[in-house]
Amino acid sequence: MEDNSNNENENLNSHNNRYEKSVTELAEEKELKIKWHKEILENASMQEHFKSFHPASIDSFISYYLIEKYFAYKYADSYEQRVEEKRSRWIDEAHEHLKTIQNKKLFDLQCLWRAEQLTLEGVQIGYDFEVWEKDILNCPFLEPVTKADIQMYQDFLLTSDVDFLNISNQYELQNYEQIKEGYNAESDIDPMPDWYEYHNVRTGNSSLLLLPDTRGEKEEFYATLFRKDRDKDLPPRAPYVPEERPYLTTYDLEKVLFFVNTFEDEETRKKYANYSELNKKQQLENFDLNILLSDMEAEEEYIPIEAHYDFREALIKAYNHFKLKKLAEHMPLAHEQYLFNQKMGFTIAPEDNFYMGIRDKYLEMILKGRELNGEDRDLAF
Repeated sequence: MEDNSNNENENLNSHNNRYEKSVTELAEEKELKIKWHKEILENASMQEHFKSFHPASIDSFISYYLIEKYFAYKYADSYEQRVEEKRSRWIDEAHEHLKTIQNKKLFDLQCLWRAEQLTLEGVQIGYDFEVWEKDILNCPFLEPVTKADIQMYQDFLLTSDVDFLNISNQYELQNYEQIKEGYNAESDIDPMPDWYEYHNVRTGNSSLLLLPDTRGEKEEFYATLFRKDRDKDLPPRAPYVPEERPYLTTYDLEKVLFFVNTFEDEETRKKYANYSELNKKQQLENFDLNILLSDMEAEEEYIPIEAHYDFREALIKAYNHFKLKKLAEHMPLAHEQYLFNQKMGFTIAPEDNFYMGIRDKYLEMILKGRELNGEDRDLAF
């Protein structure tokens, strides 16, 4: 009984508080409207303006005007706060892309370092570049982000045919082997980030991928000695024979169509053609239009839509272009914040120490390999 009584008292107090707040707000609204109405009546310029209109319409207009003015007075701060939250969201997003800009600089230095054309304080082994990728804005040997960098990245966002999701979910930006393999067209996938390709076209830095990986090959020589010594007591394995044939991609509809048209009978080909049309229709029906429209509506801004034979594709392209444009607009603001942090000596803590653990293990492999090769346990090679 006592618990129920306490709950009833809390509910009653809550109701009273809301009632008192409502009464206070109504009193404030009334007081303000009376004050503003008096100001209108005493404003000679307004009264002169009203003479151009029918007298019977003036009072109703003034009443409506006072309502709108009160709403502006009451909700303007909320709107301003919402605008600030949206601006902060895009500045935060843009700040992440400063990391992409710096990672391209780091990758270019990695190419030179691997070719033994320079040394870098803070880099002992190749894996150090992947460690710095996770703490890129604190990397001590990189030139800070410049206005020219920002301008080029804005051009990239606004003039390139890029997908906002793809540039937001970045690749492994310092994976030298993967990126170089993709550049040399030795892979079915394209591991080269869009920004890297655009930057290379603008700067000619794709030539850095033609440099030899001298340092990497030396490291791998010592790592291989370590692995052989580690595995020497294991049962012998069959010699490795490289497989030259390409992989058959699992979800390759073009390959499926080739198989059907090449190896199946006419009846099966007709059935598959009908199924393909049905499947295409189902894919369109599975497109969640409501989610896309809800996301676009939540932006509370006009989003231009260009003509397209498929309205779904038109909406997707419009929203993608809108997000790229917003990101480009906020890059300078993120840059200002970045420069301020640099000036004040503020640093951002790295994501985690997971990569440092891998780095230390790989370093030990190289040093042990040096010992096994009768050389000093150091990195002087």
